[in-house]
Amino acid sequence: MSPKENNDPISPNISCINSEDPMSEPRNESFEAVLAHFPPEQQETASPQETSNQDKNTNQQEIAMNTSSTAVTSNTNTLFGLEMPFDVLSAGYAAIVAAGGLIGYLKAGSIPSLVAGLSFGSVLGVGAYMTSVNPENYYLSLGTSAVLGSFMGYRFINSGKFMPPGLIALLSIGMVARFSVRAFTQIKSHNK
Repeated sequence: MSPKENNDPISPNISCINSEDPMSEPRNESFEAVLAHFPPEQQETASPQETSNQDKNTNQQEIAMNTSSTAVTSNTNTLFGLEMPFDVLSAGYAAIVAAGGLIGYLKAGSIPSLVAGLSFGSVLGVGAYMTSVNPENYYLSLGTSAVLGSFMGYRFINSGKFMPPGLIALLSIGMVARFSVRAFTQIKSHNK
């Protein structure tokens, strides 16, 4: 008699037939005994909606972990191998440029020197803040250093005076070289 023909409710015992040996007799095992053969992760079944919510939560956690690890590794500025809380070189360069414009005004009464020094110093200060927050945000500092270096280099060639155009041109060339190396290593690391 098949289970369909039997009007009795289905019993909690499950009839299992050993498929390897067709001549063996069927075994009666309880549902709990059958579940004991499976790991606990497979015993609990979740609805498809719960599974998709768990997958979304797992993906969000992975994204958050990747973002935080990236932020931690990219927020380090180094000076000769020492970690710094902010970009000291860029901040110092911005201060020197602003101070040079102020000194030019006090010494020679040059208003264009004051305006140029404070303007470039302010922009470089913003660039120093940006590189302090994330060392990969060096584009403003790189562009401003290149423009200032070209301008002061031209003035140094025409006047022949080292102070202040020669010094600012030399510092600007150094900053351009520094950020160019950073750009080259960043491109190299992204290509790997």
